[in-house]
Amino acid sequence: ETRSAFLNLLNEIPEGKFEVVFPGEQWSAKQELVHVVQVLKMIPTGILKASSGKKRSILSSVPTSVRGWVNGHIIIPMQSRKATRDSMATSYENAHSALIQLLETIPDDAWDKGARYPSQYRTVEEMALRPANHFKEHADHVRSVLGMV
Repeated sequence: ETRSAFLNLLNEIPEGKFEVVFPGEQWSAKQELVHVVQVLKMIPTGILKASSGKKRSILSSVPTSVRGWVNGHIIIPMQSRKATRDSMATSYENAHSALIQLLETIPDDAWDKGARYPSQYRTVEEMALRPANHFKEHADHVRSVLGMV
Protein backbone atom coordinates (compact mmCIF):
# COMPACT_ATOMS: atom_id res chain seq x y z
CA GLU A 1 0.00 0.00 0.00
CA THR A 2 2.78 2.44 0.91
CA ARG A 3 4.74 1.56 -2.22
CA SER A 4 1.72 2.38 -4.39
CA ALA A 5 1.06 5.58 -2.44
CA PHE A 6 4.67 6.71 -2.89
CA LEU A 7 4.60 6.08 -6.63
CA ASN A 8 1.24 7.83 -6.96
CA LEU A 9 2.42 10.90 -5.04
CA LEU A 10 5.61 11.00 -7.07
CA ASN A 11 3.52 11.27 -10.23
CA GLU A 12 0.82 13.58 -8.82
CA ILE A 13 3.11 16.47 -7.88
CA PRO A 14 2.86 19.14 -10.58
CA GLU A 15 6.04 19.58 -12.61
CA GLY A 16 6.31 23.28 -11.77
CA LYS A 17 6.16 22.58 -8.03
CA PHE A 18 8.39 19.52 -7.87
CA GLU A 19 11.72 21.29 -7.31
CA VAL A 20 10.59 24.55 -5.72
CA VAL A 21 11.78 24.85 -2.12
CA PHE A 22 8.79 25.16 0.18
CA PRO A 23 8.29 28.68 1.59
CA GLY A 24 10.11 29.05 4.91
CA GLU A 25 11.58 25.54 4.68
CA GLN A 26 14.78 23.96 3.41
CA TRP A 27 13.46 21.24 1.09
CA SER A 28 11.35 20.87 -2.03
CA ALA A 29 8.86 18.06 -2.68
CA LYS A 30 11.58 16.33 -4.69
CA GLN A 31 14.01 16.51 -1.77
CA GLU A 32 11.42 15.21 0.69
CA LEU A 33 10.76 12.21 -1.53
CA VAL A 34 14.50 11.59 -1.99
CA HIS A 35 14.66 11.54 1.82
CA VAL A 36 11.80 9.02 1.99
CA VAL A 37 13.74 6.74 -0.36
CA GLN A 38 16.93 7.30 1.64
CA VAL A 39 15.26 6.11 4.86
CA LEU A 40 13.76 3.09 3.10
CA LYS A 41 17.25 2.16 1.90
CA MET A 42 18.76 2.52 5.39
CA ILE A 43 16.14 0.63 7.42
CA PRO A 44 17.38 -2.87 6.46
CA THR A 45 20.81 -2.17 7.97
CA GLY A 46 19.20 -1.19 11.27
CA ILE A 47 16.93 -4.22 11.18
CA LEU A 48 19.82 -6.59 10.47
CA LYS A 49 21.89 -5.22 13.32
CA ALA A 50 19.01 -5.12 15.79
CA SER A 51 17.72 -8.57 14.91
CA SER A 52 21.15 -10.08 15.49
CA GLY A 53 21.66 -8.19 18.76
CA LYS A 54 24.33 -5.86 17.39
CA LYS A 55 24.53 -2.16 18.12
CA ARG A 56 24.31 0.48 15.45
CA SER A 57 27.36 1.77 13.63
CA ILE A 58 29.87 4.23 15.07
CA LEU A 59 27.85 6.99 13.39
CA SER A 60 25.13 6.44 15.97
CA SER A 61 27.47 8.05 18.51
CA VAL A 62 27.26 11.33 16.56
CA PRO A 63 24.45 13.46 18.02
CA THR A 64 21.17 13.18 16.10
CA SER A 65 21.06 16.95 15.62
CA VAL A 66 24.46 16.91 13.87
CA ARG A 67 23.54 13.93 11.68
CA GLY A 68 20.23 15.61 10.86
CA TRP A 69 21.90 18.87 9.89
CA VAL A 70 24.44 17.15 7.64
CA ASN A 71 21.70 15.04 6.07
CA GLY A 72 19.32 17.94 5.59
CA HIS A 73 21.77 20.53 4.34
CA ILE A 74 24.35 18.45 2.49
CA ILE A 75 23.39 14.85 1.73
CA ILE A 76 19.76 15.25 0.62
CA PRO A 77 20.50 18.31 -1.56
CA MET A 78 23.37 16.42 -3.21
CA GLN A 79 21.35 13.22 -3.71
CA SER A 80 18.41 15.11 -5.15
CA ARG A 81 20.45 17.11 -7.63
CA LYS A 82 20.45 14.34 -10.26
CA ALA A 83 17.33 12.52 -9.08
CA THR A 84 14.43 12.25 -11.48
CA ARG A 85 10.94 10.91 -10.96
CA ASP A 86 11.99 7.74 -12.79
CA SER A 87 15.20 7.27 -10.81
CA MET A 88 13.36 7.84 -7.53
CA ALA A 89 10.66 5.34 -8.50
CA THR A 90 13.32 2.77 -9.40
CA SER A 91 15.26 3.42 -6.19
CA TYR A 92 12.09 3.10 -4.14
CA GLU A 93 11.11 -0.14 -5.87
CA ASN A 94 14.57 -1.63 -5.30
CA ALA A 95 14.69 -0.57 -1.65
CA HIS A 96 11.16 -1.82 -1.05
CA SER A 97 11.98 -5.20 -2.57
CA ALA A 98 15.16 -5.47 -0.50
CA LEU A 99 13.25 -4.68 2.69
CA ILE A 100 10.51 -7.22 1.95
CA GLN A 101 13.11 -9.90 1.17
CA LEU A 102 14.92 -9.15 4.42
CA LEU A 103 11.73 -9.19 6.52
CA GLU A 104 10.90 -12.64 5.18
CA THR A 105 14.15 -13.93 6.71
CA ILE A 106 13.76 -12.46 10.21
CA PRO A 107 13.41 -15.26 12.77
CA ASP A 108 10.32 -15.16 14.97
CA ASP A 109 12.39 -14.56 18.09
CA ALA A 110 14.10 -11.47 16.61
CA TRP A 111 11.08 -9.20 16.14
CA ASP A 112 11.19 -7.97 19.75
CA LYS A 113 14.92 -7.24 19.68
CA GLY A 114 15.86 -3.65 19.04
CA ALA A 115 18.34 -0.81 18.93
CA ARG A 116 18.40 2.97 18.93
CA TYR A 117 17.10 4.09 15.54
CA PRO A 118 17.85 6.91 14.88
CA SER A 119 17.61 8.49 18.34
CA GLN A 120 15.04 6.36 20.10
CA TYR A 121 14.93 2.68 20.90
CA ARG A 122 12.87 0.73 18.34
CA THR A 123 12.19 -2.96 18.02
CA VAL A 124 12.72 -4.76 14.73
CA GLU A 125 8.95 -4.72 14.30
CA GLU A 126 8.84 -0.95 14.82
CA MET A 127 11.69 -0.48 12.35
CA ALA A 128 9.84 -2.62 9.81
CA LEU A 129 6.81 -0.35 10.13
CA ARG A 130 8.84 2.87 10.06
CA PRO A 131 8.94 3.30 6.25
CA ALA A 132 5.12 3.41 6.06
CA ASN A 133 4.80 5.85 8.96
CA HIS A 134 7.68 7.98 7.71
CA PHE A 135 6.23 8.17 4.21
CA LYS A 136 2.82 9.20 5.56
CA GLU A 137 4.38 12.04 7.58
CA HIS A 138 6.17 13.41 4.54
CA ALA A 139 3.31 12.77 2.10
CA ASP A 140 0.88 14.65 4.35
CA HIS A 141 3.33 17.53 4.57
CA VAL A 142 3.98 17.68 0.82
CA ARG A 143 0.28 17.53 0.01
CA SER A 144 -0.52 20.22 2.56
CA VAL A 145 2.19 22.64 1.40
CA LEU A 146 1.30 22.13 -2.26
CA GLY A 147 -2.43 22.42 -1.63
CA MET A 148 -3.08 18.85 -2.77
CA VAL A 149 -5.29 17.84 0.18
